[in-house]
Amino acid sequence: LRGDWDESRHTLHEVLTYQEQWCSDERCRYVAAFLDLYPESVRQWHKGLLPLHAAVQQPVSSRGDVSTAGSIPTFDESSSPFTPNHEPVIALLLRQFPHAASIPDQQPSSGRLALHWALACGRTWVQGVQELVRACAGAVDQVDPLTGLVPAALAASIPSLDATPSDTRQLDTILELLKANPAVLETGRVKWAC
Repeated sequence: LRGDWDESRHTLHEVLTYQEQWCSDERCRYVAAFLDLYPESVRQWHKGLLPLHAAVQQPVSSRGDVSTAGSIPTFDESSSPFTPNHEPVIALLLRQFPHAASIPDQQPSSGRLALHWALACGRTWVQGVQELVRACAGAVDQVDPLTGLVPAALAASIPSLDATPSDTRQLDTILELLKANPAVLETGRVKWAC
């Protein structure tokens, strides 16, 4: 982390990618240190994505903590090893640049918000979706440009591959998204995927 800023070599996107192999606690500390040294990096575009867009696409384990693939931390306080000094990566990025949650990506034929990416990648309310909604409440009404679905319908359309029958995180996510924007049911704007 020392030395002069070299935009071509030290991007937050690379830090997020490289850190996939680290456990959550170490990853959060490393990302936090990087953001302290290079706060402007949270606003850097790389391949049409802001760091927040890239972070929400990282895999999350079904346990709500670290998977063998090195998932980023979750917001499930019951299973999270974090102390207040170790914020999950999504929270770190949003604290530094909350407006990122309202900026669509710049990938060709996409234009997705971070919320759309998070839901399409199977994230749940306790795995960062709540933080994204807090940062950009209007996102719950925004139709995903790739699927044509509002966030609640998008969350319902993604199969949960690692959930157990007693796991209600996906249903909780759908419920919380509908509670955040019940008007989508009243206006008929919900387009459910079959």
